[in-house]
Amino acid sequence: MLRVVGAALYPAKNHVDRKSLYPHYTTVLNLANIEFLITFKDIPKFENLNNISINVYSIENKQVLFLLLTGDKHINLLYLQDSRNDSIRYFAWVKDLSCLVRSQITANENRKYFYDR
Repeated sequence: MLRVVGAALYPAKNHVDRKSLYPHYTTVLNLANIEFLITFKDIPKFENLNNISINVYSIENKQVLFLLLTGDKHINLLYLQDSRNDSIRYFAWVKDLSCLVRSQITANENRKYFYDR
């Protein structure tokens, strides 16, 4: 999650796939008293330390679900779990929420804009 948050806060303009273009999360995030691996219960403490908010979504049965919605200045993350191994979990940055959600509404025909509340 920390690398994804760092990438969302400091996005690369070109070659977004190059890890070297992003600052290391330990240099840009306050991690005081945060235990690793970060769980949902740790997110509010992490948000307070870094003056950001994080929204977390998941996909279940081809539907986008809201798992955690917080403040106004936020980063949207998608929470994924490996279907073969429940202990493997990932976070991905949702750069464009409308792209993620619109297929549920329009069958990808037209661009739609969604307010994440």
